Amino acid sequence: MKPSGSNVDPVVVAADESIELGNMSPLKGLVTEEEYHALEEKFNKAIALKDFDIDDVKASRAYVEAYVTFFKMAEGEEHGHGHDHGHHHGH
Repeated sequence: MKPSGSNVDPVVVAADESIELGNMSPLKGLVTEEEYHALEEKFNKAIALKDFDIDDVKASRAYVEAYVTFFKMAEGEEHGHGHDHGHHHGH
C-alpha cells in the first residue's frame, strides 16, 4: 500500500516506517512538534486498528481508513493545509 509517484515525500516514507515499527521515531525531526502531536493521534488510531482480525472486513476497512487518513495528513503537511484536489490514490 505504498503511495504512488516516483518522488515519495520523506515524511510519507517515515510514516510508513512508523507503522511498520509501531512507533513514530522515524518521523522525529521531519515534522514540527505541533505536526508530530497531530500525527500521533492519527498514528495511534491506525496502530490500534493494525492488529485487526484479517477476516473482520469491517475492522480491516476501518484500519485502512485510519492508515490513509494518517498518510493524507503526513503527505498534506508539505502542501499547505486544506483538502487535496483530485489526486486520490485508487487501489
